[in-house]
Amino acid sequence: MKYEHLVQINDPDDPGIVPLTRRQLWNGLKVRAENPGEFVYGLDAVRIRARGTDYLERELHFGNRIINDRVSFVVEDSVHYQVEPSAEFPSSTLLMCIEEPKPGHLFVRFSYETASLTGSEYDDFVRQAYFEADLDTVARIRRLAANGSLD
Repeated sequence: MKYEHLVQINDPDDPGIVPLTRRQLWNGLKVRAENPGEFVYGLDAVRIRARGTDYLERELHFGNRIINDRVSFVVEDSVHYQVEPSAEFPSSTLLMCIEEPKPGHLFVRFSYETASLTGSEYDDFVRQAYFEADLDTVARIRRLAANGSLD
């Protein structure tokens, strides 16, 4: 299953939306990778297995289930998650790319790719869950920016 959607971050035509800088948005996406417990429901614990200047290797604990993944960073551009396949979970990817078609007009493109587990009805449910989680991610980044945590 492949799924992609775009979330608008700044809307210059809507004075009710406090704009984020590209740096704040980037820092928020990095916080999501470094501290996923603030963003991922059901996550009990995370252990960073390895760290480099442009990647993390993580072990995510959801009860008795463990997911291993690698998160790669392109500074102020994108975050790529690659879930390692296991007996319980297929390999999957998530790519979050910052897009700025005009100065200050920020968007994040979320692109998912995973094996379809049971067919189109389930895929529709998964797409909706991804969409809602991504909107929640942006809302959490906005809250972090509002309290000065992303500057």
